Amino acid sequence: MKNYVLGEQTTRLLNCMEKMQSLYSDVYESLLAIYSSDDVDEMIANRFIVEYDALEKRIEAFVMQSIKDNMNLTNNEI
Repeated sequence: MKNYVLGEQTTRLLNCMEKMQSLYSDVYESLLAIYSSDDVDEMIANRFIVEYDALEKRIEAFVMQSIKDNMNLTNNEI
């Protein structure tokens, strides 16, 4: 099995995924400072999570495409 090094673009996209996790936590904690946990859970479920999940999935797809593209570039260089 070959060892692959992540490209700069893939690394940056992975960093975006980490930021998404941090964003979710920040939004949740900010709302929790104002509202009850039950209210925050409802707000997240009804007004946040659908869009959040869609963006997270889009970034994941970009990560996978970047990895595939980098693997193809590496294989073509051999």
